[in-house]
Amino acid sequence: MAKKQKRARSAPEAPAHAAIAGPKTTSEPAKTVDAPPSATAETAEPTSLRSSTASERRSVIGARLAIVLAALAAFVGVLDNGVLSNWDDERFLRDPDVVHPSPAAFWHLFTEIRFEAYHPLHRLSYWIDVPWVGAEGAFAASVIHGVSLALWILVLLIAFEVLRRLDFSPVAACVATLAFGIHPLAVEVVAWASCRKDILALGFSLAAVLAHLRTSMPSRPWHDRAAWLSRVLYLCAALSKTSVLPLPLALIAVDLWMGRRKPKDAVLYQTPALLLGLALAAVVIWVWVTNNMIQSAGTDAEPFDWALVPATVHHILEACLFPIRLAAMYPLLRYQPVPLWKGLLAILLLAGAIAMAYRGRGTKTGRRVGFGLTWAVIFMLPVLNLIPMFMQWQDRYCVTPLFGLALGLGAIVDALGLDALERGSTRPARLVPPLALAAVVLLPLGWLTTIQVETWQDGAHLWGNATRRYPRAHHAWMRLGESRRARRDYGGALRAYVHAIDIAPEMRMAHAGFLHCLGLRDEMREDLSPSRALLFAERFARDADDPDVLRSLAGEMVEAGYRDAATYVLARSLDLDPVSDERIESAISFHLGQRSIWLARFYLSRLHRRPVLRDVSAFWDAERERLGMISDEEMERRREGGAPERDEGGPVVIPIGD
Repeated sequence: MAKKQKRARSAPEAPAHAAIAGPKTTSEPAKTVDAPPSATAETAEPTSLRSSTASERRSVIGARLAIVLAALAAFVGVLDNGVLSNWDDERFLRDPDVVHPSPAAFWHLFTEIRFEAYHPLHRLSYWIDVPWVGAEGAFAASVIHGVSLALWILVLLIAFEVLRRLDFSPVAACVATLAFGIHPLAVEVVAWASCRKDILALGFSLAAVLAHLRTSMPSRPWHDRAAWLSRVLYLCAALSKTSVLPLPLALIAVDLWMGRRKPKDAVLYQTPALLLGLALAAVVIWVWVTNNMIQSAGTDAEPFDWALVPATVHHILEACLFPIRLAAMYPLLRYQPVPLWKGLLAILLLAGAIAMAYRGRGTKTGRRVGFGLTWAVIFMLPVLNLIPMFMQWQDRYCVTPLFGLALGLGAIVDALGLDALERGSTRPARLVPPLALAAVVLLPLGWLTTIQVETWQDGAHLWGNATRRYPRAHHAWMRLGESRRARRDYGGALRAYVHAIDIAPEMRMAHAGFLHCLGLRDEMREDLSPSRALLFAERFARDADDPDVLRSLAGEMVEAGYRDAATYVLARSLDLDPVSDERIESAISFHLGQRSIWLARFYLSRLHRRPVLRDVSAFWDAERERLGMISDEEMERRREGGAPERDEGGPVVIPIGD
């Protein structure tokens, strides 16, 4: 009798545990504790159980196979893509500690902060492929991208298991996994070799969630092996990429939404992980401050405004729900990059959805949707620009929050009755709404993903796509200029740098890139060697605001034969410290005497009036005639021997290189 009473008291805990333990394996009505099962029931139970389990196993296997095949179909194009020589790949894939594995290199990976971050497991992951195939050539690129794709598929399979552990039907879990796994936002994560850190961080995070869902129900945080496994996996995720630091908050959320623990017990379970996360967060902020990764102003030359936070929420939701204008780079506009009302509306919609889920927390769908939205909000926190980041937003920042939104979609699909498929429903009409929803979501996402994969085939396509979609994206124009310069398309590179300079004239790197390209073109035209173009560009970037140093640098470049590059530096010095027209005329006369016609033409373009000196005035007229700047009437008078009219207009502008 005492045993019966004990079982009766523990009965209320069963639903909460069942919500996590997985789907039910029998459709029998519940039996009372006191009534012994009848012989008929005992005989029927094994047959029903075996049938249900076999059907469910087939559904699970089919769902896993569908995930693998869909991911391969969506991302197979990455195997033909190259690595990006001007977007971090050259740093990570050519890191000596990556290229040459050794105990010393392993020690360096875990004891050094490299590339403005501490992510040793990310760098360690390249030991899988880079030391053995290299980082150059089509074959090496295919292997590197193939490894990333394989890791991504593994992440999706882990995500599927998490959803199954949350009692999603196999088909609903498959739909949610694919809505997240073949989303266009995931292209940057899979197609960019340097983004392997996001794959690892997300994979370890989901594995930590899976381990946490296997923890024991009583509050035993210090003795629960599954809990410690979850904490170890959290540490691995943070050592891959620190944007996953809020994971303990997500684990608390799953306990609360799913009714697994009381708030006090949920927080107690995550206390070790929370302390670890706070310590790592302090390290991250220190690294960001040390490496100037925290920015308070953007290229719009406006002070940082808190309107950027709701604008970031708007961007993340827009990218997740309407991924039609994605790009590798976005404009750096930190002062209300979108209207404030749009950002506030995005926050209100998100808050309203969470409130509705909370009101429906008595249902399985309400709890799941609520947890999914909470997950999205939690993983938005590191990228909301509460601490303004150098790149205000990127596609990869949205991938982890996207999992929460996909989880909510899976809950809706399950609620529409898609699980009737594996339960052998004789009413096909029940399957129409959920199947239609899955098709409407997954087919466009997969199609957009295949298109997005093509834009990552090389730097020219990637940055060309970014500049077409966002013409004010300063850094995209910079990267496009670098890609064209690497292909020796100096004319196209110079045009790209001009766009970057027009957008953000105060940014020195665009001017330095333009000068570097001019120097390379001079070397090609004048057959100059060894190359000093990069050295001159670096010195220009360092002393771009010192006119005296720039004049000295220009003189050195003239002596070395860099004509167009030297005039660019000289023009900058004259913009900073203008000289009189008389001194410019003297310079023109001097260079005419030295037969340095190209320098004389440059100084002529700096005059603000018609020259007075006879030789300079004659040169002025000759240049106007050469450039077709003399009217037909004046040409006729010259043929008749008449004196030309004096033109007191503005300066003659001679294009660089003519």
